[in-house]
Amino acid sequence: MSPASTRLAWLDALRGPAALAVTLHHAGWTYAPALWVVVDRRIDLGTWGVFVFFLVSGYIIPASLERHGDLRAFWTGRAFRLLPLLLVAIGLALLLAAAGLFPLDPGLGERPAPLVALGNLTMSQELLNLPPVIGVTWTLSYELAFYLICAALYATRQSHRSAGIAVGLALAAVPLGLLLPGATINGGADLAAALLALAVVAAVLVTALGRGPARTAAAV
Repeated sequence: MSPASTRLAWLDALRGPAALAVTLHHAGWTYAPALWVVVDRRIDLGTWGVFVFFLVSGYIIPASLERHGDLRAFWTGRAFRLLPLLLVAIGLALLLAAAGLFPLDPGLGERPAPLVALGNLTMSQELLNLPPVIGVTWTLSYELAFYLICAALYATRQSHRSAGIAVGLALAAVPLGLLLPGATINGGADLAAALLALAVVAAVLVTALGRGPARTAAAV
């Protein structure tokens, strides 16, 4: 194991306790709400777990991308890590819902089924203001946004300026929040949501498979 891998291994290992914290949070509210409301007043394990996951990703993902130096390998690795389990989870949720054992978001029936499927299968449902098949997958949308930013910085050779760019994005977050899809897309803008979802897919494919100006343009 290389020194760099050793330095990051302990950080990657934090995902275990974080996953356990999120599992306990949801199990507590589901099976022992009276007890969990007392626990939650003292420590919000769900928020802590998600925060740790995002914190770990903030270090691991850019380091992984820089180490491999290949956007195609990066996106392929992300896809094989996330999509198989996501597809199984969505399939099981739909089967349980059909059997009356799992409540689905009522909003699923109010938007076109192909659009909802596209958003959920590309993990972009939260960014496009689409109802999720499984509520807790909202975190994947923000992971996807982070992956896109990391890939864009790498493709445009701006990774070394990530700190300054992060500060700029933080300062722009409030005004941009009024313009991004989650704030502007509603039930009457299904075409816009579909186009944005397809744009995300296209950007991933071009940054992974493209070369030269095409990849840079897709990243931007």
